Amino acid sequence: MPDSCYEKLKKVYSIWICSNPPKYRKNTITAYSMNEQNLVGNVTEKEENYDMLTVLTVCLGGFGDENYEGILRMLDVLLSDRILPEEKKKILKNEFDIAMTKTMEREAMEMCNLSQGIVDRTTINYIISMMKNLNLSEKECMEALDIPEEHRELYHMMLQDKMEISHV
Repeated sequence: MPDSCYEKLKKVYSIWICSNPPKYRKNTITAYSMNEQNLVGNVTEKEENYDMLTVLTVCLGGFGDENYEGILRMLDVLLSDRILPEEKKKILKNEFDIAMTKTMEREAMEMCNLSQGIVDRTTINYIISMMKNLNLSEKECMEALDIPEEHRELYHMMLQDKMEISHV
C-alpha cells in the first residue's frame, strides 16, 4: 500500500479581523481549535495528528475598554477609516515603534483601498438591484441609499462601467 502524505500536512491558522463586532465581543481575541471527541468506540490519537486548524477572531472595538492596547489598538489604528494617514503613521511610530517605510505605506494604502473597493462594489450592486427590482431610477436609488452628492458622479461612472461589462 502506498504511503499517505498526511505527515506533510501543516497546521493552518485562519485569522478573522472583525472591525464592527457586537458590543460583548469588542476588544477580544478568541482562539478556536480542533479537539478529539469519540462518538462511537474509544480511540486515542496524538493531538498533533488532528489539531490542524486554529481559527482566531480578533474583534476590534475602539477606545474605552481595558483591553484596548497592544495588537488590538494597533490593528484598530491601522484599519481605521476615521484616522488620517499622517496620524496613523505618527501613532504607529510613537506607540508601537513602527516606522512606516514607503513599502509599508503603499501596502497600507492598498489595504484601505481594497476595503473601499468592496464598499463601492456592494453599493453598485444595491443600486442595480433596486433599479431592476423596484423599478427606480439611478438618482432615486442614490437618494434612497443616502449617497452623498459629491460621490454620486463617481458611482454613476462605476455603474456605467458595470452595465457595459454585463452587456458584453
